[in-house]
Amino acid sequence: MRALFLIVYSAVLQAIDAKGYQQELPDIWLTNGNPWEIGRPEITYKIGFYGTVDNFKWSPAEEVTLPALISFPPSHLSSFPSG
Repeated sequence: MRALFLIVYSAVLQAIDAKGYQQELPDIWLTNGNPWEIGRPEITYKIGFYGTVDNFKWSPAEEVTLPALISFPPSHLSSFPSG
């Protein structure tokens, strides 16, 4: 496919091909990881999925253990767009 032009907005990459059809393309901005996240592998959390509730207590059917991530969202007074 040869793109006549590209539209880049947020995490969306689109191209208009030679026949005038819109094509959505994979966006590779996170190929090398998110630059605003810092991994903390020494801190882990158990995350539960599915399960049942008995006497107001939830028991997950499946659990995964994941490392913590620190993310730096912009403050509400910053000029950086947040949406």
